[in-house]
Amino acid sequence: FPVTILSSQKEMRFQQLLKYVMTLYSASASSVSVRLKAGVKDTTILYYPHLTIFGTAVAKHYYESVSELLLTNGFVNRTLVIEADRRSKKFNESPEDKIPDDVIEQARLWVARSYGPGDNSEMVPTPTVIQYDSMATKQLFDSYRQRVDDEIVDAQARNDPVMVAIRSRTMEQAGKLALLAACSRSAESPVIDQDCVSWACRLAIWGQQKAEYSCQKFMVETDAQKKMNRVYEIIASAPGKAMTRAQVLKRSRMLSKELDEVIETMVSSNVEIARSLRNNFRVSLSVNAFRG
Repeated sequence: FPVTILSSQKEMRFQQLLKYVMTLYSASASSVSVRLKAGVKDTTILYYPHLTIFGTAVAKHYYESVSELLLTNGFVNRTLVIEADRRSKKFNESPEDKIPDDVIEQARLWVARSYGPGDNSEMVPTPTVIQYDSMATKQLFDSYRQRVDDEIVDAQARNDPVMVAIRSRTMEQAGKLALLAACSRSAESPVIDQDCVSWACRLAIWGQQKAEYSCQKFMVETDAQKKMNRVYEIIASAPGKAMTRAQVLKRSRMLSKELDEVIETMVSSNVEIARSLRNNFRVSLSVNAFRG
């Protein structure tokens, strides 16, 4: 789903879907009216919609589908992207560790909180405010917030709207994670303590930093930029950060003429390459060597 909706930005139906998803996010603390269907007179109202979308994608393909528009309009930075490490050797086997008993117990308590038959479509919920356990916990959260705010000011000074957009929702994500941590520890009387805040803020900031790196590495606006990044990555991953033209041609799977055009573009637009890659690779490449 994430890659589908991100890579289909020009189709009107996906634009409408994206617009409605954003509406649900914005109305999470209030209500939203459902679009009327043919023959239906009464309007259905969703109270406190809390939309949860869970999807999986290859990180490279996901970020290549992201555009600056989707970053700055608030869709992507409302999501929490967790990138996995290398695939486990036993990825298709059941985990050896059992689910802890306290996790199972809390899950049972939440299941037991039944509010009647059906899907609760007629119920108007009353939100519960989960408090901090102390002023010190709130101050810890505020210290993380100040750190992120300083980074946003720094990105604004560099006139970098993409980085501003990515960081703008970091503490919102941290707040949600802290709330989830508190509710996972106690279904009956949840409270946000310093452990919840520390874990949530560190995870949210890690996700933000990982998203920044991946966007800088994979996000491109044109096919030409994508090809230049591909050639750059091939050379950067080679031993000694150097390859022959024949090796690059084989690895890139481009036509000879196509590779020549990419090389000429790289030679004539070194400034653009430096801007888009943002020094992600600490290597010194001399594309002029390909001229020989």
